[in-house]
Amino acid sequence: MILTTRKLIRTVRVLAVAAAAAAAAAAASLFCSGVFAQSKRPEANTQTVRKAPATVKSAMTSAERFDDIPEYTGKGKFVRGTKYDKEHAIMYMEILHVQEFKPQVIDWYKNSLASRGWQVSATKATVSGYKKDSQNTINVTVNEIPLNDGSRCELVVQAFRKK
Repeated sequence: MILTTRKLIRTVRVLAVAAAAAAAAAAASLFCSGVFAQSKRPEANTQTVRKAPATVKSAMTSAERFDDIPEYTGKGKFVRGTKYDKEHAIMYMEILHVQEFKPQVIDWYKNSLASRGWQVSATKATVSGYKKDSQNTINVTVNEIPLNDGSRCELVVQAFRKK
């Protein structure tokens, strides 16, 4: 029974990471596909052809922050991340393993973002924020699952910034 439970936990963890990565990629694609593009009305009898914005995807080797996003000050370590650089926006997704429990991490992000002027909403497992003056957005998801390195939670941070 213990072996089956461990396999189930491992499977849930893999699915959670895959779902977060898929959501980040989909969000980056939708977010950057022209949301911030300047739209111009075509003149009479002309056609407007839009080119797809170029995307540069790169692996991150360390945590990366926009100026107004706080760096988590708890006991955590960077595991992996991906940065998407589009014509009109930059998006990054990073995964950290942290020692604190889920409610502590959620409260830390909720309070840290609010104290820096972000409009914040939170659930038991996520914190979302928007900063009007910089047009940055952030989504933080905390998965409280057993990890092989002894960490208590997996922290997934997704951030978007208009160029």
